[in-house]
Amino acid sequence: MVLNFITMLLLGIVLIVASNTVFQKNGGEGGGEEEKIFSENREMITQERDFVSNLEQRIKNALANVEGVGDTEVVITLENEGEIVVAEDNSVDKSEISEGDEGAKRKTNNIKQENKKILLESNKPLVLKEIQPKIKGVLVVARGGGNPEVKSSVIKAIQALLNVESHKIEVLKMK
Repeated sequence: MVLNFITMLLLGIVLIVASNTVFQKNGGEGGGEEEKIFSENREMITQERDFVSNLEQRIKNALANVEGVGDTEVVITLENEGEIVVAEDNSVDKSEISEGDEGAKRKTNNIKQENKKILLESNKPLVLKEIQPKIKGVLVVARGGGNPEVKSSVIKAIQALLNVESHKIEVLKMK
């Protein structure tokens, strides 16, 4: 009797440990694909943020080589973070019922289920297009920023590089 009880207890412990291992593996596999997609999306958002930093650095380096500008600091602000449009497979299950007598007809539409699935290519979301962030304004602080000719040249350069209106660009003299 005691031996049967101990055997059943050990068998129960083995089953609990085995079932936890199986459920963890299955849960990890099912959630792994979604987690991978979200991880890649986080990476794309990080790339968007790096976009501004890289752009600021490139403009800073270019302006520092222009005669009269000298040392510079560049700050770019964005209206939005940009957008990545992914391909989706949208399907809607609809049913339409038409009832009527000789003179009157009644139409009823029922939407049963709407399915949206992100299309994947090589286990990555299929990107249709990437919309770059819209620039809200640019601030350039430069050693030669007090000189009107330098200021005008910097504004024209920023306009040419970023396609930003001149009233959204400010050039100041560095102290």
